Amino acid sequence: MTASFGVAQYEWGESVDTLLIRAESNLYQAKRAGRDVVVAEGGSKKRGIEAIA
Repeated sequence: MTASFGVAQYEWGESVDTLLIRAESNLYQAKRAGRDVVVAEGGSKKRGIEAIA
């Protein structure tokens, strides 16, 4: 099983539609980058699964 994620942080005053558009854009960047990738705001990418303590 693989998973790719696009992450966006809510900015004060923006609409939900705008937030989801940014998250979706990050998701498609993650999918283009390969499997098991997370793309957050600013284009930062993480590959693989990391434990969060």
